[in-house]
Amino acid sequence: DDYRGETSTGDTGTDTSDTSDTSDTSDTSDTGDTGAPPPPAVNLMPELGAYLTAGQSVIAVVDTKSLTGYEFTLSVTQQPDEVCPDDIIDMGSALPIIYEGTTADSVNSLSGSCMGNAPDAQIQWTAPAAGNYIIDTRGSVAAGHEDTLLHVRDGDCAGVELGCNDDIMMGMERESELTLPLAANQTILITVDGWSHFNGPFVLNINNAP
Repeated sequence: DDYRGETSTGDTGTDTSDTSDTSDTSDTSDTGDTGAPPPPAVNLMPELGAYLTAGQSVIAVVDTKSLTGYEFTLSVTQQPDEVCPDDIIDMGSALPIIYEGTTADSVNSLSGSCMGNAPDAQIQWTAPAAGNYIIDTRGSVAAGHEDTLLHVRDGDCAGVELGCNDDIMMGMERESELTLPLAANQTILITVDGWSHFNGPFVLNINNAP
């Protein structure tokens, strides 16, 4: 079964993006000086998904990006069984592929090893020849999807995962990209997913790798 683990540091609503005013950081409830409402809460809780067999033991390491230690809560939950959707889009074996779609009206069907619990879309494609192929979602942020996540399986929903990617550049470039070696006539199932709850219009590109 699939399991999801997440950590919480308790307060994830603090915005630390603006450090220009350090005169008093103890009270963030008063925004009268700008007239603007408080910024939306930012989800700083990392998540990790893994497929585990019955009786399998694992070690979860909770770490930070700095030398500062924090209190945390570790949660482990079992994910619901995956459901292969009926509306898989077959793109044949054409190249290049530039497909525009949306996950706004979809449900969460499949997840990858790098997560993906948001509404998703599935696209099937067959490699016309043996070689390396780049599959990416560049252009999706401009289209309206804030944070895509991409995972690919061999063949269909029951196939093994060939790759999973959240951000091209972690936290900086929130579109996704995979480079995969494929055999001639190998069919893959591409899932355009989203980090956390993010969904919306996306762009899927498939090209020969340089």
